Amino acid sequence: MWPDTSEYAAADLRAVPGYMLPDGAPAMLYSGFSLGTTLVHFKWMREHGIDGVFLSRFIGETRGRTTGNPVTRHVNKVLANVREG
Repeated sequence: MWPDTSEYAAADLRAVPGYMLPDGAPAMLYSGFSLGTTLVHFKWMREHGIDGVFLSRFIGETRGRTTGNPVTRHVNKVLANVREG
């Protein structure tokens, strides 16, 4: 099984190294790090009457809360995307 990515903008998809689809095209996936991906998900939620979302934050993500910490930057970016959505 592979997710249908037809509703995502090409800029929001990334090729999965080493994976190809049966037709030979590169296998592409999305990430919550992309604002466009999050906006598509929130659009689907509106269309299907889902009016709430939970976003998990874990204690390990709060260690070393420096601006240079890549984990902290990533989860903060995802949180910003959710707020925008």
